This record gives sequence, structure tokens and C-alpha cells, in this order.
Amino acid sequence: MLIVVLATSIVWIAWKQYRLRAENAEVVELIAALGGPDRALAAERIESIGSGAVPLLLRAARESPDAEVRNAAARMAVRICLLYEIAGSVDVLMSQEEIRAAVLEELVFLNYHGTNDFEAINRLAEMAERKDWIHALDRICDLHLRSWAELFCQSNDPDAELIRSVRAKDASDAYEYLLIQFAWTSDSIDDVVPFLSDASVGTQLDLMRLMSERMKEADGRSRQNGAEAFTAWLGTILSTADPDRKHHAAICFGLTADPSQWLILRKLLSSDHSKVRLGAIEGLGLLGNDAATPDLRRFLRSSSWRERRAAIAALGLLRDEGALEEISEILFRDDVRVRMAAVQFVEKIGSSTAGSLLVRALLESPAPDIGCPFNGQFRSALTAAIVPRSDFGELKIPELSETHDEDLKLRIEALKRAARARSGQQPASEESGR
Repeated sequence: MLIVVLATSIVWIAWKQYRLRAENAEVVELIAALGGPDRALAAERIESIGSGAVPLLLRAARESPDAEVRNAAARMAVRICLLYEIAGSVDVLMSQEEIRAAVLEELVFLNYHGTNDFEAINRLAEMAERKDWIHALDRICDLHLRSWAELFCQSNDPDAELIRSVRAKDASDAYEYLLIQFAWTSDSIDDVVPFLSDASVGTQLDLMRLMSERMKEADGRSRQNGAEAFTAWLGTILSTADPDRKHHAAICFGLTADPSQWLILRKLLSSDHSKVRLGAIEGLGLLGNDAATPDLRRFLRSSSWRERRAAIAALGLLRDEGALEEISEILFRDDVRVRMAAVQFVEKIGSSTAGSLLVRALLESPAPDIGCPFNGQFRSALTAAIVPRSDFGELKIPELSETHDEDLKLRIEALKRAARARSGQQPASEESGR
């Protein structure tokens, strides 16, 4: 019996070795065919063999005298390794500089077609150097350029030369993706201006929104950071473009232009389009010229709550104490969303009567209502503005006994506890506002 088992094992091992040699021979032939007219059929067959083909593909990628076969073998190895989650093999391929562009080409292809293993693709993409990506760019078909741009930008910042190269390929999707990345990372906003005229309207809007965010984060420093050409471009948008672009251009203009140029935005206050007026109001606040305050005060009486809110925010940026009386009245009689802007204004101006004014506004504020979620937010904004005040301990916070407004009772009690904690009578056990 033992002899039979041994004989069977020997036969099985011999058969397995034979099949392996036969399969290896087939793979070798198929790899050689990757450089010929039947490359598509050969690639399909190699992929069906699966992980067993990887060692021979790696060897061909390293040693084949045919450059086309080396590149095709590298791409096939990448595809199978990711498909079968074979760790380490693709890392070996990435270490070989002469075929790295082919590996990147396959990564871009797989990323475009939504291969599941995005984590591996991203990790391998980050292993490549910038020069490898640039070398691979000439190998990528136009359809996959956006995918190339996404992977490239994970570990590289685009520059003007690269943007020009992609623009020459007439691949608008990849070009505009890189342009937005370039706008975010470039040292000077003006570096982006030569490319703006080629961008679509949608991308121009995205760029202006992005520029606004970037300049607001810079806290105004961008005025001294090479924005002259960008400001001039914004001027052309303000004089010719559609309302959406004018709206965002006006905000950006307020962040980059010299305050003496405020009359350019003032003209837009009389626009027939509300979006343009809103952009001009916000832009004038950001521009920082006090000469605009009389024009902005007019919008405190606008029929549009959005314009009233924007005007209050702009006057707050300009620290217009002359508007305090009118805006204080808004705390008690306007749309709750406008009232919240008035809270911020009163808090920002910081007059001696602001604390008692905010307490009174809280006492007279509308109760939270299922139909109007902003009422609760308004009360939270008031309490958040009251507690940090230096005169908080001196404010008179009344007792509330005859009211059915439980929310208001809780907030007043929280204020009282915070006041006692401030004066050292007892620690506040709860937050001052909900």
C-alpha cells in the first residue's frame, strides 16, 4: 500500500512539474507576443493565467531586449499584482527607472477605470519621482489625462511649464484640474492669470472662489503678494461678464485691489441683478475704504434680507460706529438670519452699551420653532457673544418666573451660573449656551 501511495505521489509531482514547465513555456511565448500584432490576445491570456505569470513578467520587464515587450510586461505585471493583491512585486517594478513610465501608465489606466485597490495605486504613485511622471505624460492617451493629473498631484505641485504642456494636448478636463491645483499652490496669484482666458466659465468661477478662500486665509497679505495682474483681469470680468462671475469677481476684487479703487465696486451697487449687488456689498467691506459706508448703509433698508445681512457684515468689517443705532434696532425687528449678522456687528463694535443690548435682545428673541430652526441659532449666537465680554459680571440678568418659554429659562439660568463662576461664587457646571 505504501508503495502505491509513493508511486502516486511521484507521478503527481512529475505531472505538476510538467504542467508548470508547459505553462511557463506558454507564458514566455505569450510575453514575446506582447510586442507583436497579437498583443491583445496575448495580454488577455496572460491575465487569465493570473498570479503564476507574475515572476516571468517581472523577468521580462527587467531582461527582455525588446523595449516594447519590457513595457508591456511591466504593465501586465502591475495589473495582475493589483488584481490578485500580490504584495511587493509592483514595488520591484517601481525600482527600475527604465520601465517606471510604463508602470505609471498602467496605474493611470487602472485609476481611470476604477480598479478597486485605490490605496495600492496611490501608494505606488507616490513612489515615482516628478521626472517619471513627466516622462509618462507623453505615453498617456488624452482620455486618461485627467486620471494622470489626479495621481500626479498627490505628491507633486504643477507649475506653469507643465500646465502649458497639458494645454497643448487639448485635454481641457486635465488642464483645468491642474490649473486649479496650480492656483492653490503657486507663490503668486498672478502666475495663474495667463491661463484664465482659456478656462471654462465654470473653472473661472471655481478659481475665483478658491482665490477668495486663499486670500481670506492669508488675512489680507495677498494685496502685497503679486496680485496686480489678477486684479486687472477681475476688472475686465466686472465690466463684461455674466452675473455669477461678476459676483465672485467683486469679492475677489475687494481682497486684491487698492482701497482707492472702491468706485469700481460702487457702480455695481445699482446693478439689476441681486447677485451682483451682493458681491459688490461684500467686496466693499473687504476693500476697506470708509468712503463706502453711506452707500452700504442704504442697503440696511433693502427689501432683500440677503442684502441687509451682507450690508451689516460689510459695515462690521469697516467698523462703522455710525451705523450702530440702526443696526441695534435690527436686533429686535428683522429676519432672524439678519439679526445674527447684527449680533456679530454689535459684538465687533464693542460699545459700552453692547452688553445690555445683547441681553435685552435675548430676552425679546423669538422662541425656537419647528418651522424656523434659526431662532435657536440666534439665541445661541447671543449667549456666545454675551459671556466673553469683559463687563459680563456687571450685566443685569433678570429673573424669569412668569414665562412659558422653557428654552429661554434654561439659557438665562446658564448665564447666571456663568456670571457667578466669573465672580468666583461657584463653578459653572454647564455651558452658557446650547
